[in-house]
Amino acid sequence: MIFGGAVLTFAQDDPEAQKTALYEKFLACRSDPDPVKKKACYEYAREYLKKYGADNDEYVAFLQKRVKAYDDEEAYNQLVQRYESSVKDAKNINADEAFSSGKEILAKQPDQLDVVITLACVGLEKFSIDPKVVKYNADTIKYAALAIEKINGGAKTKYFGNYSCAHTTTAFPDGKSNALGDLNYTIGYIMFYGMNQKKEALPYLYKATQFNSYTQKEPSIYNAIGAYYFAELVRLSQEASEKLKANNGVMNDEIKQLIALQRGYTDRALHAYSRAYSLESSAPENKTFKDSLRAKMQELYEFRFDGKKVGLDEYITSAATRPIADPTTVVAPIQETPEASPTGATSATTTTPTATPKTTTSTTTTTTTTKPASTTTSTTTATTATKVVKPAKKPVRKRRI
Repeated sequence: MIFGGAVLTFAQDDPEAQKTALYEKFLACRSDPDPVKKKACYEYAREYLKKYGADNDEYVAFLQKRVKAYDDEEAYNQLVQRYESSVKDAKNINADEAFSSGKEILAKQPDQLDVVITLACVGLEKFSIDPKVVKYNADTIKYAALAIEKINGGAKTKYFGNYSCAHTTTAFPDGKSNALGDLNYTIGYIMFYGMNQKKEALPYLYKATQFNSYTQKEPSIYNAIGAYYFAELVRLSQEASEKLKANNGVMNDEIKQLIALQRGYTDRALHAYSRAYSLESSAPENKTFKDSLRAKMQELYEFRFDGKKVGLDEYITSAATRPIADPTTVVAPIQETPEASPTGATSATTTTPTATPKTTTSTTTTTTTTKPASTTTSTTTATTATKVVKPAKKPVRKRRI
């Protein structure tokens, strides 16, 4: 008994035995899947390093490496939890936290495509509300462009976004196409409405309509495109008026060319507005917008079709079946006034774009002042392109993913 007791005391007092026992305790539990038990296990490693770290041997190096990896993993998991908590509730997204934690995640793992897409989505949502939140605009455009680049480069993911920003849905099982439509829309929408870069925004807005995405039927896209063409129409009308006045009211070839170009811009504006009008829902809250837009379209229609007052409904129906023109292409001037036929047919004797009504030769110019609808204004000039109509208020963007 004395001998046995002596051996036991020797084992308990042996520093090397204690050191080995502590090390083996860690080895035995370090792979436990239970996070609570795993955390407790790593306390053995920390205790070992505290007691024997000065040895600076291979065992110390191994444990230092394992503890650092565990701490890094735990820190990353907490970061992910912060990010997920900030975006998982679609009705209560914490954009500040989403961008803060999302940026940290991407700094550690730049290939996290879902995070890139989601940050672009969150930024657009905040810019779409009233009042608009603009402080995320630069980052939103940056991440939308980065996501497009990654997707076009072959990056894939299951849902193409997280939680409410996931683009793989029942309605759009091709999440890639839906995401590309939305990402192009994101850039175009913010550039157009938030940065006053309307011309630069058009290619993105147009491209958003070319994917199998909810953006194909997003009225605010077509309303923006129409508004750009309309603004150009106004500019050309004012330029023609100034040149006509400077020429003592006498028409010349330069003024006639400006009038022809106005017809080309009218075609594009009317077509885009028709799409916006037909796609916007008829819910009561949209009535004011739709009424004002229709009044403006009626004025454009009458100008484009030489005073014709009937046929707008047929034109709107026809516009839905025809692709809108790529805004990066040059707007062709229309040298002749049109027949009253909004069918989309063209005459071989004109330079009218194929998506516009048939035209015939006319040199008629008039001085008109047209009474505008309640949401429009009117400017009188001495040409048939006299009407200057205030663009309709853009619709509040609704999430349709």
